[in-house]
Amino acid sequence: MVIKLTKNVLLLSILVLTSSCASFSIPFFDKKEVKPVVVEKLEIKREKLDLPLPKPLELDNIEFVVITEKNFDEVLKKFSKENKDFVLFGITVDGYKSLSMSIAELRKFIKTQQFIILEYKKYYE
Repeated sequence: MVIKLTKNVLLLSILVLTSSCASFSIPFFDKKEVKPVVVEKLEIKREKLDLPLPKPLELDNIEFVVITEKNFDEVLKKFSKENKDFVLFGITVDGYKSLSMSIAELRKFIKTQQFIILEYKKYYE
């Protein structure tokens, strides 16, 4: 009996505590008139971008030597005479075409990015 009474009191107190704000009105906490919110729009002048453009790239020259079965010995002698190390990298004709196309795509992408950056700079100035 005592346990049942304790459960009922506990349940009732939880109900009163969770719903008391919605069901009771205390004069001190009566709803007051809500003031409207005033939104003001303020335009701020953009500051000029003073970002320097990057310097053009200064890349080292790369010398390609085409080696075939016919000129292999000749190229090897030339490198030995000039006291240069001889290292051989192989690439097929199709591989060279793919490499050339990839470099062309990179150049196109970089040019597009440069254009976009300049347009943003014009827009914000």
